[in-house]
Amino acid sequence: QDGRLFEALEMNSKAYASVLGLSEEAAAVARESGALAAGITGTGPATAIVCKRGECANIKKALSRLEGTILDARINDTNAREVVPRLL
Repeated sequence: QDGRLFEALEMNSKAYASVLGLSEEAAAVARESGALAAGITGTGPATAIVCKRGECANIKKALSRLEGTILDARINDTNAREVVPRLL
């Protein structure tokens, strides 16, 4: 509501982890390695991690010791009305 999205991600993650008995290990490792925010998404077990470009490699390296797959995605901040003309 007031733009504190990263805080909301982490609070939601802690709540879900507690209620559903999920591990927040990946989020904790990411936070300790410099992530802007990290937390379980939905009902888990996926974890969303937000980082600055220059710091993502360090976070991936720290996460590599954990089980799972790392999917690298970038934020698309292009307005929807701009995308369609680019495709034509």
